[in-house]
Amino acid sequence: MSRLLTPLFICRHGEALPARLTSDMRSAADISNADRNRELTNRGREQSVLMAHSCVSLITKHCDQSLPIVIVHSPYVRARQTAEYLWGGLRASLASAQNKERIDIVESEHFCPEQEVDAAMPSLDRVLRDFGYQERVIPLVVSHLPFVAGWVDRLTEGCDGSYLPSSVEFPCATVALVSVSQQPGDSNLVAVKFAI
Repeated sequence: MSRLLTPLFICRHGEALPARLTSDMRSAADISNADRNRELTNRGREQSVLMAHSCVSLITKHCDQSLPIVIVHSPYVRARQTAEYLWGGLRASLASAQNKERIDIVESEHFCPEQEVDAAMPSLDRVLRDFGYQERVIPLVVSHLPFVAGWVDRLTEGCDGSYLPSSVEFPCATVALVSVSQQPGDSNLVAVKFAI
C-alpha cells in the first residue's frame, strides 16, 4: 500500500441545475448571484454520494488514516451541497470512530471558479491555518471549472496557470488525488475518479 506524503483531493461539484435567469437581471452581479445559487440536481446528489465512496477508497489506499480530513468548498450552493454529501459519506464509511470526529467542513471564497490557480496552495494553507489546523491534514477541496482543471495542471505539469486545455478532464463529480510537492510541476497525479 503506498502512502502519500502530502495528499490533496481536488474535486469538482456534482451536476447542478441551470442558473435561473430572469428578465429583470440587469447587471453582471445579478447573473453571478444566479450562478452562485445553482443547486445540485438529483443526479448531482447521486454523483456526490459516489464521489464520497471514491474518496474513501482513495484515502484507505493512499493516505495516513490517522490524519484529520478537512473538506474546503467554495461558497457556491452546488459546491456546498457536494461538500455536505462528501462529509456525510466519509463519516458513514470510515470505520474508525476517531476519524469520524476528525472530519471537518469549511467554506472559503478562495476556491471560486474565477480564482487564480497560482494562489490556490497559499490560499489552502491560509484557510487551514485560519481554522486552527497546524498539523498535517487530508484536504478535499470542492470547487469548479475552470479552476480545478487548471490547479491540477499547475501542480502536476508546472503549466503557466492558464486553464485550458487541461490534461485532466473534469466532468461534474470528478475527484483528482495529487501527491503534492513543494515545487510546482513536480507533484504527481495519483488517481482520477469519475462519478458516472
